Amino acid sequence: MKRVYLDHNATSPPDPRVLLAMEPWLREHCGNPSSLYAEGRLARRAVEDARDEIAQAMAVPAREITFTSGATEANSLAIFSAHQHGRGTLVASAIEHPSILAAVKHLGESTGRPIGTLAVDEAGVVRLDSLYEALELNPALLALMAVNNEVGSIQPIDAVARQVAGSNIWLHVDAVQAWGKADFGTPPPGVSSLSISGHKIGGPKGIGALWCHEEFPIAALFWGGGQERGRRAGTENVAGIVGLGRAFRLAREELSARQARLSALESEFLVALHRNGVNFERHGPATAALRIPGTLNLRFPGVRGERLMIALDLDGVAISLGSACSSGAAEPSPVLRAMGVEKLPNLESVRISFGATQALGEGTEAAQVIHDVLRLKLNS
Repeated sequence: MKRVYLDHNATSPPDPRVLLAMEPWLREHCGNPSSLYAEGRLARRAVEDARDEIAQAMAVPAREITFTSGATEANSLAIFSAHQHGRGTLVASAIEHPSILAAVKHLGESTGRPIGTLAVDEAGVVRLDSLYEALELNPALLALMAVNNEVGSIQPIDAVARQVAGSNIWLHVDAVQAWGKADFGTPPPGVSSLSISGHKIGGPKGIGALWCHEEFPIAALFWGGGQERGRRAGTENVAGIVGLGRAFRLAREELSARQARLSALESEFLVALHRNGVNFERHGPATAALRIPGTLNLRFPGVRGERLMIALDLDGVAISLGSACSSGAAEPSPVLRAMGVEKLPNLESVRISFGATQALGEGTEAAQVIHDVLRLKLNS
């Protein structure tokens, strides 16, 4: 049975070009980047070349890039650094990834520091009036993702950055879902740090990076050999770093082509759903300019999202209930709840996300399977 994979926002398949770049570091080269002999120097060069690739794509100094085990660690590194940097309120949007919200909650509960929330509108875009209210709290941290992982809403990072530029506020941006999908390049003035992840853009799992402006120093989460300029101890994952660098550069260079492919896949899927008479509603921005292509959060009235996900899996289509980090329990999505979606419509919603390397036609195939499952299995 041919399967159709529609959960690229959770993990995208590795790009063959990325695997090719990584292969020598998995097979031939065993040197530790901290060693001074030839094998170590070769590994160190590979790490620094990858750092340069990312820095050039972002147009930032390479010394400001720190490699991590993934975006979750990068987010924690930024948030704990912001906690050390300032003593005000910790503020995050209501639709942040769990790795942001859990870290902020932990710091608030363990230190007694106040926590603030940036509210969003019904489209899943942060409300600027909520931002102005948060700024009155003299926050030490503002955390706002570039693109929401469940509904695809693009957040007004430029506008928020302008409000905090020149201040002592640490503005952290989770940019995991932006690269290769949104026109998001050099961090604008006012952004203090930004996290990225390899396995969302055709790179390997288990690798990510944090960009942090040199005026906002990183406070290490753990210590040891002093790697990454003392900001992240532990022997570097050379193969993963090489893969991340290549994937990141490709995502930037191929942005227009990837956006076009994602838009085409989304369009053929929605057209096929309509043609088959499938009843559904879409959550998120109604205007294409406010959302990334290829991310759909859909409600199928009368069918619980969990039932639909399981039935589609059995028929060869993989979809998600929302964030992969919280999909173990069929509970209402906090993102949809923050957008004002009531409990029942929330539970009847699923996330469908396409990938830039996906073959055209798979959207049409998936829509046909959804139609058949809804008509023959779940509504019989």
